[in-house]
Amino acid sequence: MQKDFPRFMQDQPFRFPAYRSADWLKDLVDSLYVHPRVLFGVDITPEYMANNSTAALYRNRADAAREQIRRALFRHALFKIQNIEVTFDCRDDRILESVDKVDRSVIRDTWDRLMNPESQKLLSEELWTIDRCEKKRKYLVRYYREGDDGFSTRVVPRSLVDGIGMFRFYFNS
Repeated sequence: MQKDFPRFMQDQPFRFPAYRSADWLKDLVDSLYVHPRVLFGVDITPEYMANNSTAALYRNRADAAREQIRRALFRHALFKIQNIEVTFDCRDDRILESVDKVDRSVIRDTWDRLMNPESQKLLSEELWTIDRCEKKRKYLVRYYREGDDGFSTRVVPRSLVDGIGMFRFYFNS
């Protein structure tokens, strides 16, 4: 456990299926679940809200809006990981074991500058550890600010096998 995380943010395993059923999606959305370490300490305030002086008057609403964005980004990254996981034969639920913040990387930052539009800026990067049938799988999850008010995620598998699974999903669909 990293020292900068409060005690209640210790890694709690989160189980999820490789395949998204309608019932599971409904349960996930209704639960309002987001892993406590996802985007911990990252300011995800949209510019329209940051520049609106009346937003300070409605602190609870502004906090709720930021939390809704955080949950949406968590689900978006989770769905991208499920897209990869569904290509493997293991039928057991996957387990999100940990989420750890990753320090900036010159190589990845240079890649972003060369390949991403100027309006897309890296907010944060995390390393998610997933248990797939008792084998640890690692995914880099990158969060971006798109323009002033938008956000996106990118998931990069850390292993070649999972990278092949990603290509299988996206090019066979």
